[in-house]
Amino acid sequence: MNTDYDRDAWTIALVGAPGIGKTRFISRFVLDDFEVRGRAEDLEGSTKQGFSRKLTIDGQNTIVTLLDVYSAPIALNDNAVDAVLRDADGFILMYSTTSPYSLQDVVAYTRAVRRAKAAEPVLLLVANQRDRPAQDQEVSRREGEALARELDCPFTEVSAKTGDGVDDAVGNLVRALRANTRRSVKKQGRFWGYLTRR
Repeated sequence: MNTDYDRDAWTIALVGAPGIGKTRFISRFVLDDFEVRGRAEDLEGSTKQGFSRKLTIDGQNTIVTLLDVYSAPIALNDNAVDAVLRDADGFILMYSTTSPYSLQDVVAYTRAVRRAKAAEPVLLLVANQRDRPAQDQEVSRREGEALARELDCPFTEVSAKTGDGVDDAVGNLVRALRANTRRSVKKQGRFWGYLTRR
């Protein structure tokens, strides 16, 4: 088993409308706590270093750093936000099941991510707040799945409040990032093999 975490370290940016639970998701994943200790902006504003957790995914030691891209869609052309998006390995596109507007905003955030990345980004669409009562749910699972098909990425529902699905969402994105890296290495190997044979 690999004991060197540095060989499997991933930075994942959470993007989505303000107020949908991104900071709570980070707190749940990193601290296993729904309540953000200290000031909420201490988590929200840490786009430079992020918040990390060491864990084991499929038998491999891993470090996952989560970044909260705390910006409204109108500010997504900001150079600092672009720099954060460029440096991230993968992206959780988040919306709240209680807010149709946050679902609509996902499209703008996805455009910003694709504009910032040179290659096709590794994405996961996440619906937060699935623990809320049925009368508060304004976005159906079917709508989330339809948007995921449109964006060509996987979809899942989570609850940052209860922790349900949070670790699985991050774990599945890490698996997708590993698979994407393996494909890239294989392509590079074929390319260099072609060059050396010529």
